[in-house]
Amino acid sequence: MSGKLPMIVFTPLGWVVERDQRASEFVRQFDALIASHIVPLDFNDLKDRNRGMIFLTLYKLLCSRNEKYIPLLRIWKKTEFKKVQAAIQQVISDLTNSNQMTDAEWQVLVKDRARTLIVSSKEPIFLVCKTKRCDRTFIMRDTNPAYYASGRLILPDACPNHEIFDDE
Repeated sequence: MSGKLPMIVFTPLGWVVERDQRASEFVRQFDALIASHIVPLDFNDLKDRNRGMIFLTLYKLLCSRNEKYIPLLRIWKKTEFKKVQAAIQQVISDLTNSNQMTDAEWQVLVKDRARTLIVSSKEPIFLVCKTKRCDRTFIMRDTNPAYYASGRLILPDACPNHEIFDDE
């Protein structure tokens, strides 16, 4: 055997779910570091990870609107590539300025940041509408920030032609 581990291949939907779970795990790791008062020397374990997953982690940290993450973000920024450094710096700036914004202004900013921090899957994600008398297949746009708003991924139950809670 060559010593290489076999690569795990996800379906497009499977990767969206996995990416969200890993991003949430990174946020929990940040919380654990903060709670334990441990200051890491670097975040090299996050380097070379899937950029979409890293940006989603940043989006989740941003959505928290919690400045407690700023010291760790500053450490993380030192070890990253330029594009990730720029995204980390933007999140640091946004969290620093968040207490000077109204809730409405903050929501506009978060929606704007979603366009750059939630990276679209390369493959289409097909779901089936769960409303009565529909059962149509539709493509889920995984860049919709509403799917990540609660801190965990919430997949749509209905196609764009129906309301989310439509029972018809």
